[in-house]
Amino acid sequence: MSDSGGPLVSVIVPAYNTGQFLPEAVDSALGQTHERLEVIIVDDGSTDDTPAVIEKLAAHPQVRAFRQDNAGPAAARNRGVEEARGEYIAFLDSDDLWLPEKTEKQLDLFRQNEALGLVYCLRRGRILDEQGEWTEDKERNRRYAEKEKDYRRGNCFREAVEEVFIALPSAMVPANVLRNVGGFDTDLITAEDRHLYARIAHDYPFDYVEEPLVIVRRHGNNLSWDPEREPQTLDFLRKIAEQYPECSLGRQGWMRAAYARQARISGFDALHDGRMSQARRELWEACRYRPWRPGNWAHLAASLLPGAILKALRRIKRRPVRR
Repeated sequence: MSDSGGPLVSVIVPAYNTGQFLPEAVDSALGQTHERLEVIIVDDGSTDDTPAVIEKLAAHPQVRAFRQDNAGPAAARNRGVEEARGEYIAFLDSDDLWLPEKTEKQLDLFRQNEALGLVYCLRRGRILDEQGEWTEDKERNRRYAEKEKDYRRGNCFREAVEEVFIALPSAMVPANVLRNVGGFDTDLITAEDRHLYARIAHDYPFDYVEEPLVIVRRHGNNLSWDPEREPQTLDFLRKIAEQYPECSLGRQGWMRAAYARQARISGFDALHDGRMSQARRELWEACRYRPWRPGNWAHLAASLLPGAILKALRRIKRRPVRR
């Protein structure tokens, strides 16, 4: 049922050279059953036809657009938050889609519990095939379904630090909560969303809608994206450890384990890709914080092998890192 009243929701859409996908994303926001919303598009210094696409979209009375020099998605989202007028803030990537009831069903949970700091929902994936058609992303949907057993509600600070279970296009946050905890950390090129979730979870409970109401789309440059392999995740974990004394790497066992696990993943990826200095640095961190894991030492030893041997080893198909 259409909801023309209720709180104003500000939808923040950063865009960089995604003009071909942006109209569908904006249409999915404007097509919500909760009609009282504004869409704020922030062009992060696009160099293609995206500005022209945005100009047309901004003719809609519920759409406002801003442009800035290229500063990255965190800065673009922060700019959108600064311009937002809504009581709630939601984030939508310029190539993803919302199903019509997403906003309404999330607001229902906020009405039931005004203490909530973030509400998210399930997601499904689509992939652009070789024929230029969107089809079901079976690989990602299988992984999403597996992760659903790990979704959390209530007080979930530790889980927000350790796990990847929230897609940013699924998140809605009260504007006052964002003001209290601060926006996205622009020092982080990746994992800035996880850093924000953790800071919100430290002070507020979470909840989620048990329905897939977001379509995450993979195409071109984002086909290989994997949030668990983001190169700056270690930086995010270091920041959390420094900000919250209870998460100190010197005293908190679960934080040490999370840090060592991410160091192992990042170090193994660097080793496989030939980034030897990074591999040695991060695999040493894995050994330092989980010295009893033989695999950590084995990978560190591999990073010290002569280049010719490593080149031969890299021809071998990469095997998954044990979690």
